[in-house]
Amino acid sequence: MITNSRSTNQHAQLVRLEKLQNEYGHSLENIHIVQHSDRRRMLEIETTSPIKESFSSDPWKEVSFICSPDMPKTRLGKRFIEKPLAETSVGNYWAIGASDEYLLAQEYENKQLTLFDRHGKRGISMTWHYDVVIRDIQWNHDLRQFFILLDRKLILFDPVTRLFQEITRITPYQSNTFRRCTCRNDRLFISYWCQESAIELIQISSWSFQQRWSSPMTCRANEFITCIRLNSKNQLALSIQDENNPLNRQFRFELRDLTLNTLHTISLDTDSGIFSRMTPLPDGCWALLNVDNNLVFILDEQGVVIDKIDRFPGPLYNIALIGEHTIVIRTVKKLLFYDVEFGEERQRQ
Repeated sequence: MITNSRSTNQHAQLVRLEKLQNEYGHSLENIHIVQHSDRRRMLEIETTSPIKESFSSDPWKEVSFICSPDMPKTRLGKRFIEKPLAETSVGNYWAIGASDEYLLAQEYENKQLTLFDRHGKRGISMTWHYDVVIRDIQWNHDLRQFFILLDRKLILFDPVTRLFQEITRITPYQSNTFRRCTCRNDRLFISYWCQESAIELIQISSWSFQQRWSSPMTCRANEFITCIRLNSKNQLALSIQDENNPLNRQFRFELRDLTLNTLHTISLDTDSGIFSRMTPLPDGCWALLNVDNNLVFILDEQGVVIDKIDRFPGPLYNIALIGEHTIVIRTVKKLLFYDVEFGEERQRQ
C-alpha cells in the first residue's frame, strides 16, 4: 500500500510494478495501489501463495524485489538495514561503552561524558577533567561501574553516584600505552598500543598484576592487537592487524581461552580499512566493525563469518550492546540504536 505519495512517485512505482509483472507474471497477480491510513508508504504484493510480502519505501529499507545473495542473513544483519529505533546527535568522537541500562559516550570537544538510555534519550552529562581521549569503555557487572581506559590510566565511573575513581595501581609497563580493555567477574585484560602487542591480566578484587603475555604468544612480529573482548563463556576474542605490508593490511579474528591458547582463527578478507572495534552478542556470536569501509562483520561461535553488512552511511566509529536487546553504533556525530531479539533466533536454530 502506498499513501501520502505524490503523483510522480506513484508513476515511478507503477513503472516498477509493470516491469515486475512482466518478469514474474506466472507467479504474481493482483498487484495494485490503494490508499491506507498508515503514514508510511508501503507496497503490497499479492501472490498466488497465501503469504503476503510488504516492502517499505523507507530510505533505511532499500529492499530489492529479487532476493540478492548479498542480503543480510542473520537477525542482526536484517535489523541493521531497517530504520534504527532511534538516532541521537552526539559529539564527534568514538569512545562508547554500555551497561545493562545505559550507554556512556565521550564527547571530546565538549569535555563531557554523557549517559543515554536504551531508547536513545540523552541523560546526564559530566565534565571530563582529563584532557585526553578515552581508549576504551567497558562495564563491570560485579562492581556496577564503567571501566574507562586512558593511555596510561584506568578510571572507574559510577553512574549512580556519578563519581570517578582513578586506580593508581594500574599503570603501563615501561613507556608503553594502553589500547583496549575487557573485564568479566574478577578478571581485567588490558592490551597495549604497539607492534607485538602485550596483554596483561589484572585481578580486580585486589588490583594486583597476575600475568603478562608477549609476542609471539599474543601476535607475531609486525602485528598488533586492535581490539580485545571477553564473552560470557570466558572466551577472549582478538582482532589482529598485520603490518608486514602497510599498503595491504591483513586482519584476522582469533578466539582464545583465558590462558591465551588459540581456539579458533580466521582471516578477515577486506580490501582496506581497519577492524578496531567489536562486541560479543547474546547469542554467542560476535559483531566486528571495519571502521573505514562502513562494514559490520558477524561471526559465529567458531569465528566463522556468517554475515557482512555494508548499508551504513558514513564511517563507523564504535559498537556496543546495552543489556541483551539494544545494539548501538556510533557514526559521525550520531548514535544509532537498534532493538534486536537475539534469543528468538537462537531458539529456532
